[in-house]
Amino acid sequence: MSIEEARAVEMDHARDAHYYTVLMKSEVEQVLVRVRVCAYQLDENGHFKLVNGKRQIKNCIDVGLDVWAAWGADEYTLEMVQLAEVVMATP
Repeated sequence: MSIEEARAVEMDHARDAHYYTVLMKSEVEQVLVRVRVCAYQLDENGHFKLVNGKRQIKNCIDVGLDVWAAWGADEYTLEMVQLAEVVMATP
């Protein structure tokens, strides 16, 4: 399998993933913290928001920053945001 084919397979898996994984490092304890967040936009009832019959995915950068702010930006360093095995954002 070529590198391009492997990348294509990883992206296919990422598209099928339902969660972002946000990795942060604790400044105090020096450990990694993993937070999983739904990758799709939800309405007030917790159902998927649909546009033309398709689920709308959240922006990975917004997800990472929201989780980082919620956990405490003073205590944690944002390391990366992943969708399945694919790294979507890093600082």
